[in-house]
Amino acid sequence: MKNRERYNALSYWEQFLSEKRLAAVGFCEDHAQEMMIVNASIIAAEKQIFSSHWLCLPNCYAVLGFLQYVYFPTVFYHIMYGNNELKMPLTSTETLYDYIAGCDTKHKVAMLELLQRLQGLWQVPADECLLQLRDICTVFNDWPLNSTAAMQVLLFGEVTQVCEYIKKQIWCEEVFYEDFGCSYSWLEKLCQSFANGAFFRYRLLHFLNDRVGCLTG
Repeated sequence: MKNRERYNALSYWEQFLSEKRLAAVGFCEDHAQEMMIVNASIIAAEKQIFSSHWLCLPNCYAVLGFLQYVYFPTVFYHIMYGNNELKMPLTSTETLYDYIAGCDTKHKVAMLELLQRLQGLWQVPADECLLQLRDICTVFNDWPLNSTAAMQVLLFGEVTQVCEYIKKQIWCEEVFYEDFGCSYSWLEKLCQSFANGAFFRYRLLHFLNDRVGCLTG
């Protein structure tokens, strides 16, 4: 339970965001076996917003905390106000919930339901937590926002899933090479080396952040 509690705190994520190395690629130096990769994107081309981050997080509760305290508050703020910059409301989940409840926004009910679901996951076992997180992300990715903004969050429990996802999106290897300057086999070897240590983890995440970004349709 103590491991969960560290991620269920706004102060933890404020510190996370203040450490640029962590905010850029996550826990590359963490050798936990449960490590997960997250791709969180907010793309609003008409406002010149192109935010897509690939992170390495140590377990499902770290993913839960990231979504509850960082990603979704930022998304909700943008949905409500549509500013030309992304802002993260640094506030507790309870305060954010009350604030959204008092606002007149088309997606109020969906936002509040999502926050309630996230808050309820802190007490469930890891396997159930991960299943619920995947379902939450799937539902969110299908939200009819009626907006030119594209918002998507993807969870990968294994690095091979990242490779397969990218190859599925860029299904022609010739186009893949033109876009990224490497072959399918090069990406496969980069992913295979992920388990060899922090340096190799950083190499993959740097490639994902610097070259791949968001592949949402």
